[in-house]
This record gives sequence, structure tokens and C-alpha cells, in this order.
Amino acid sequence: AAAAAAASREGPLVAAIRPALRAVSDSAERALIGLAALRATSLVKIESMGLLADPKKGELGVWLPEAPLSPTLSPYAIALLDFLRQFLGAAADVLPRSSFLYLSRSVMKTVSRALVNQLFSPDQGLKQFNLFAIQRVSLDIAALERFAVEMHVPGLVNELAVPRQVSDVLIAEKVEDILIPEIRRVKFPAIEQPATLAALLGAVGKYRQCAKVGRQATGHISKKSLQSIVRAFAVQVSGGGSGGSGGGAG
Repeated sequence: AAAAAAASREGPLVAAIRPALRAVSDSAERALIGLAALRATSLVKIESMGLLADPKKGELGVWLPEAPLSPTLSPYAIALLDFLRQFLGAAADVLPRSSFLYLSRSVMKTVSRALVNQLFSPDQGLKQFNLFAIQRVSLDIAALERFAVEMHVPGLVNELAVPRQVSDVLIAEKVEDILIPEIRRVKFPAIEQPATLAALLGAVGKYRQCAKVGRQATGHISKKSLQSIVRAFAVQVSGGGSGGSGGGAG
């Protein structure tokens, strides 16, 4: 009713060009999102991430640190955060609030998807990683989450739920907690979502255990145990029971 009343007060020229103006606005919004998505995705590709080449083999996509990494951000995360601050900061200054909110969520969704594709997808990105690598990834995601909170965009941090939850499961002290519904609803609230489960299954295939640092045991879960737990979880959430079988090398 309000829209109809407003339209009745407009002259015929304004009424005629309003659809065209809206189309131009929508087109510009899509172009902005596409530009941001292209840049964010390029920063997260393993070719741009720098530190993902095995220092001994020189093989791109193999990230198997032999000891804990320093608790600092990865180069790709620093570059990504710098881009997001500049891009979304400028967008906040010039766009209407509704457009800015939509743009922010779309861009962060792209960042999340790029992280999942490069880190956990079975068909692209990393070929192998261990828990020392995922501990660093967890720090990178935490920095992105802090940025998302600082932007004061409702739900923005939730766009990072998939890479966050997969990382949390992998580095959990007791991965088997995902098999207990009461615990996983608290610790891993998004883990049952299809996209998160698919990413977790992809991550299992890339995981390699680092059993020791020197003579000191790391306590990292074996690949066989991780496979067994995640397969049992997948069966459980699909309604097929709580069983599962392991396999693969540790």
C-alpha cells in the first residue's frame, strides 16, 4: 500500500525510469560482488598462499609441517584481510545500508567457499595436510571471524561456519565427540549441515598424521581412526545408525 501511494505521487517520467534505475543498481551490485569474489578467490588459491609447498619435496599443495608453526597469520590471510578491510570499508562509505549488508555477506560467503575448496575439497587445492597446518588455518579463520564481528553485519561471522567447524573437528582433543549428539550440538553446531559434512569427508582424504616431533609423540589422531569416526558420524546423521568402519594408512 505504501509503495502504491508513493508511486501515485510520482510523475510519469519518474515512474517510467524507476525500473531502469533499479536494473542499473542491481547490475552494478552484481558487478561489485563479482569483482570482490574474483579477488578474494585469487588470494586463497594455493598458488597464492605461498607457504603450502613442502620445503623438502618442493611440491605445491603438500602442507606437512614437521613441528608446530608459529602462532602468526598466514601470508594469504594477511593479504585477504587487507583486501576485505579496504573493499568493504569503501563500500560501507558509499553504498546504502541494505546494499552494503548484502554485499558483505556475499563476499564473506565467497571467502568461506574458497577456503573450503582449497583446503578440504577432494578435487582441488591442497593435496595433503597435517594438524600443524590446520592449527594455523584455525588461527587464520579466527582472524577473519574477528573482522566479521567488527563489521557489525548481522550473521556475517556465520558465513565462515563450514571452514570453522571442519577445522575445529580436526584439531579437537576428542574427535569422537562428534558421535555424541548432546556434545556436538554445543561444540560443533553446524557440523551436521550437508556442506560441512561434505567438507569434513573431503578433509579426511587429505589428512596425514604427524605422529612425532623428534622423539616426542604429538598425540595427533591417526588417519585410520579419523576415517572411522567421520564415517560413523556420516552414517549416524544420515539416519543409518551409529556404526562405521575405518581404513587407510595412519
